[in-house]
Amino acid sequence: MRAVASVLRTARPNAAPTVYPTVPPQVEYRLTPMARALHATLAGLVGWAERHRADIVTARATYDATTATTTASPLNGQAGPARH
Repeated sequence: MRAVASVLRTARPNAAPTVYPTVPPQVEYRLTPMARALHATLAGLVGWAERHRADIVTARATYDATTATTTASPLNGQAGPARH
């Protein structure tokens, strides 16, 4: 259990743990003020992306159609549209 607790502490630097003396051990995490501020910012970005999803899809398709030079992908070796 110590290893799990150690991993959780390092994996969640922006969360404040509350440890309960129970068996099995129970730990609850809550966001720190800095993480809450980041959440608010990211929520705004997600909202913007959701509101403009159709425009983003159209812009991507237009871009891909106008830059349709095919190159081999370094990841899989197959040809695909070039990304810039």
